Amino acid sequence: MPYNCCVPQCNSVSNKTENVKFHKFPSNKDLQKRWLIAIRSGKRISKHTKICSRHFSDENYTVTSLGQWRILKKDVVPSLNLPKRKLDTQVKDSGRSRKRLCTTVLPLNKNNEQAETDIVQTENELVQSDTQKYGSETPSTENPSVSSKTSIKTQTVITLNRCQLIAYEFLSEEQLKHFTGFSRKLFRFFVEEFGKSYIKVHSALSVENELLITLMKYRLNMYYSTLQNFFSVDIRTVRKIFVKWTRHLFTCFKKINFWDISTTSEDQYKIILDCTEIPIERSTDPIIQQATYSTYCGTNTFKILIACSEKGEIIYVSDVYGGCISDRKITAECGILELIQEGEFVLADRGFDISDLLEEKGVHLNIPPFKKGAQLSEEDIIKTRAIANRRIIVENVIGLAKKHKILQDRISSKLFPYVNEIIYNCFMICNFKNRICNI
Repeated sequence: MPYNCCVPQCNSVSNKTENVKFHKFPSNKDLQKRWLIAIRSGKRISKHTKICSRHFSDENYTVTSLGQWRILKKDVVPSLNLPKRKLDTQVKDSGRSRKRLCTTVLPLNKNNEQAETDIVQTENELVQSDTQKYGSETPSTENPSVSSKTSIKTQTVITLNRCQLIAYEFLSEEQLKHFTGFSRKLFRFFVEEFGKSYIKVHSALSVENELLITLMKYRLNMYYSTLQNFFSVDIRTVRKIFVKWTRHLFTCFKKINFWDISTTSEDQYKIILDCTEIPIERSTDPIIQQATYSTYCGTNTFKILIACSEKGEIIYVSDVYGGCISDRKITAECGILELIQEGEFVLADRGFDISDLLEEKGVHLNIPPFKKGAQLSEEDIIKTRAIANRRIIVENVIGLAKKHKILQDRISSKLFPYVNEIIYNCFMICNFKNRICNI
């Protein structure tokens, strides 16, 4: 039985086209979806649905030892001779301009705010020029030619706006890692574990792509307007997706008792404490300015308390406090003392003057010894080194969480209502990645 290639606009037939091999669709559902999106086909897949070798590059094949047969590699996606959308000739110039506009969005980043403004202005100019060229947006019954041109223009804009520049299905492992810090395996785990109880915001976006928007915001701190252009949705939808997924992940993470599932052994510290500060936008309110000003950082910050185990597991993240608060006060107020049990050992820096708070609960505090005289004794030096070797674990954990650029840049005041959830999520995501120490 002869096979036709299922790719639109392809004329390959198995019994007529020479030097062409036909491939079945993969059994993996995720890969099937990526193939269908790549070839822009909505057909149902059957055992007779095949794609010819004209749509795969030489790198997609493995050559046998005899050099006579080529075998298609796993996880590859058709990339050559794919179908193209045909635009009406009357709106071709406008289409090219809009495609150039889409192209200029790709290199946009957080440090190029002016470029983002220029794009919006360029888009407005295009709309104005289109209106001048085709007449009023409202069809006129007296001039049918203007009405038809306006209709063509509207249809073209809708088609171009549906052109999504980034989609989870198209991303390679390396690209996904760059945009989110996640491997594909970890991303699928998040979708299957946390996505099943998530209700989508936008009907045209998959759960995967709504999660992708949120993780891209965490990892790269992209502007909402940049994400809007990447995913072809309006800016309000992007905001809703980010807030909804942030709150959803926070709720899911809070159901996991990270404190009790810590896997440290008896000779290891379960609780290593440290504080860290996140830079924020300066408030216009002088009271808030004073409460958030950190003399240590010399700027306005939010401060949080982190507790991790000696294995690098993050077991506690406090709510945010103003940057002026001391380590002692944040420890006393955040609620962590209620979780620490009698007989446990806590490791901290010299700045944590909390020995009296822990002694009341029968908890042992281990901090580096203070100098008694010109220098430390040999015994104190050995003790200091041992503590420093363990304290570096919590510093590495904080550094891993701060690879999320949203925690490096100044947090916008517009994000203050969700700042507890954002920071908590960025830290707890680290628990699902490779541990920072192998003990």
